[in-house]
Amino acid sequence: MTRKDEKFHHITFETHIHEHERFNEKIPEIKEQEEFWISDKCLIQISNKRWLIVNLVEKKLLFINPKLKLYTSFSLPLDLLQRLNKVARLQYKNSSRNKGEITKTNQSKKISNWECEELLIVAADRNRTTVNQWATNDVPFNLKNYYQLMTIARRFQCPIFDDSFHDQLDKKAGFPIYEEIVQMIRGKELRITKKVTNIIEESLPNDIIDIPKGYTLKEQISYQELLTQELAPLREYSSEEKEIIQFLHDHQDWYLNRDLDRLDEWVTQNFTEDTYIIGTNSVFPGEFEWRKGIQVAREIYTNDYYNKWNLRLYIEEVDIKIDFDGQFAWVVVFGMVTRKATDAESRSSEASRNRSLVRIKNYTENEWDTKRALYEIIHDASMILVQYERGDTFLWPVRCTFNLKKVNGKWKINQLHYSWSGYGFPAVRLFDSDQE
Repeated sequence: MTRKDEKFHHITFETHIHEHERFNEKIPEIKEQEEFWISDKCLIQISNKRWLIVNLVEKKLLFINPKLKLYTSFSLPLDLLQRLNKVARLQYKNSSRNKGEITKTNQSKKISNWECEELLIVAADRNRTTVNQWATNDVPFNLKNYYQLMTIARRFQCPIFDDSFHDQLDKKAGFPIYEEIVQMIRGKELRITKKVTNIIEESLPNDIIDIPKGYTLKEQISYQELLTQELAPLREYSSEEKEIIQFLHDHQDWYLNRDLDRLDEWVTQNFTEDTYIIGTNSVFPGEFEWRKGIQVAREIYTNDYYNKWNLRLYIEEVDIKIDFDGQFAWVVVFGMVTRKATDAESRSSEASRNRSLVRIKNYTENEWDTKRALYEIIHDASMILVQYERGDTFLWPVRCTFNLKKVNGKWKINQLHYSWSGYGFPAVRLFDSDQE
């Protein structure tokens, strides 16, 4: 971009994060300065924590962390999947988008030198965010070009909203001069106010639009980094951590090769004698996938072999903690369990419906009241019908925790814990009558 051909307007803001309470701790008020640089083809947002550059000439979006000297770069048109890591892609694809609601209140007032109209923005998010925004059309730059630039920036900054929200905002909004944002976070109010202090035409400084020297490209970012709009430090693995990463690859290879003739050798090499395994297919200690001992490992992995469970560990995004003088390690990694339902495994939709009918017959013979029995029947039948309506290939996200112990210089599994995600109502529920 040739700066002499571009006319920029420099806009300064004051952001005020009011005193609030978080986890029973008083957080003092914070005042921050932010600035925008706007031309017909470029938008630059600058704060202490981050820079965001939308450049239509070079067709790219840059997100910069000046403290860590990191940046990530997206080509335009914007596709967030470009830079999201593999787990983040799954999160983004499977997360719902908030539509929000934007209303012109027909209220107007003058703020500093600008005649403004009020917009009420209600975001259908978990924090019940509301924004009272006072916006004006009386600005010295082209609003249409600003909308084009800001829509790209906002889609990056607000990934939890769908396209209709951004379209609504552009159709109803001018340029925001004053905003009051209120959120309810765990029952406590957080209030943020943001006000424009100045808009002037000014030459763009030479060091703003380009990546500063010495900054490192971050090839992939997590979903958390996208939501918080804050790049995390790059991770460098130690030699010990690289050993553990290789161990995880070897563990996953079992599910790829499935050599049952080498199972005893593989288990002996990779598990301690008193290994403890907690899987997803047990509720109480002592059940099949909640037991202790190396023989248990043989039984569980044999079961996985015959039932054709496929496990993929997202090892490139593993979290590792080594402690106790390098003798123990805690490893947390996201995984995906896949299974294809087939007639041979008695896991077809027809076979599952037949098993449901057997269970329903048992419900009618239990000593339950009629209301509970009917609800159990409805739940069982609807679960089977809904699950197979979604397809015969089952994909389950799984959380994997490995406790590793170094034995004779080699890492072995001392404890292994798999768990399903569990938001909403629990999959297994006990009744008051079951308690002592």
